[in-house]
Amino acid sequence: MAQKLINPLLNKQKVSITKINKKSFFLTSNSVTFKYTLDVTNNNKKNMKMKKILLSILFALICCISSAQMAKFQALYIYNFAKNIGWASEDNSKDFVITVVGDNELVSELNSLAKTKKIGNRTVIVKEAATVNGLPKSDIIYLGESKSAQIASLMTNQKGNKTLIVTGRQGQCADGAGISFFSQGSKLNFEISEKNIKTGGLNVSAKLLQLGTQVD
Repeated sequence: MAQKLINPLLNKQKVSITKINKKSFFLTSNSVTFKYTLDVTNNNKKNMKMKKILLSILFALICCISSAQMAKFQALYIYNFAKNIGWASEDNSKDFVITVVGDNELVSELNSLAKTKKIGNRTVIVKEAATVNGLPKSDIIYLGESKSAQIASLMTNQKGNKTLIVTGRQGQCADGAGISFFSQGSKLNFEISEKNIKTGGLNVSAKLLQLGTQVD
């Protein structure tokens, strides 16, 4: 159900391999195409080494594309989370601040969206941090999966602030986060805790609760 939040991007990231003949094929990712020629009928040492190199390149490229695609989806989700949260009315005239801890790709994707999108009438400002200590006042804080061990410190530091905590690791709603991303096969989904969001002084729409996996 949560895929409804990001349908416009579902078909924009594509990887395809087109065989030309026994010796050549094209590898295409979006608008970038690579041509590779290999004598597949010859299994000498040089050719076998080239096959191994090719497989390594393909694997690295696909992983890179998957990571970038995931960041795009997460950025879209976060914008939609923001639209379905009841923020304090006194903040309506202020910038909407999203702070990302430990995820450079997500920072880049959020900044791209911020050029053309607002949260209500509020201009979106994306900030980046390497640790949860000394974070600026934020409306949303995203804790990257690589920094997930800092969740306890983050929750302690943000106690009393009206901040939505979103994390990149499944199960962290149990640690106090409002929303935690997780993957189901190739699909991105999220856990959501209405209790944690309300404890943080915020309200959440019924629509968002229905789209996520409720853990309360």
